[in-house]
Amino acid sequence: MSVPIVPGSPATAEGPMKPAPSVGGGAAAPPSALAGVIARMKDYAGSIIKQAKPWNEVFDRTVISKPASLGDVRAPHAAIPVDTSLKPRTMQALTRIKKNAAYFRVNYLIVMVATTLATFVLNPTALMILAILAAAWVRVAAPLARHALHI
Repeated sequence: MSVPIVPGSPATAEGPMKPAPSVGGGAAAPPSALAGVIARMKDYAGSIIKQAKPWNEVFDRTVISKPASLGDVRAPHAAIPVDTSLKPRTMQALTRIKKNAAYFRVNYLIVMVATTLATFVLNPTALMILAILAAAWVRVAAPLARHALHI
């Protein structure tokens, strides 16, 4: 039993298959630059949110304690100079705060952005003031900065 050959199929001598005509008669429009920027921003935001620590770990009160050691006065990072005028317990507390801020930085960023958005939603005047400041920046400061670069 033979299979019938359909005109325009790859099995014919007429050549490769031709694409079906598009609906609307025109070619598909290439994605706009704005769509590309939005897609990159979504990807970037998604990659940042994936770095967030679990919220139950952020709010776990059982791991909070006073600094126990009075002798730990080492610098938390080699590039940060040690302030020897601070008491050892203060140094250990500052070290722990810096480690906590670095470990939970994405969670703190999410809280900060959510708080900012809530402020703008609940207080539209603040959003209008921000829009006025942004317009003033574009109108005044941006041309000055552009002019300064050409000098």
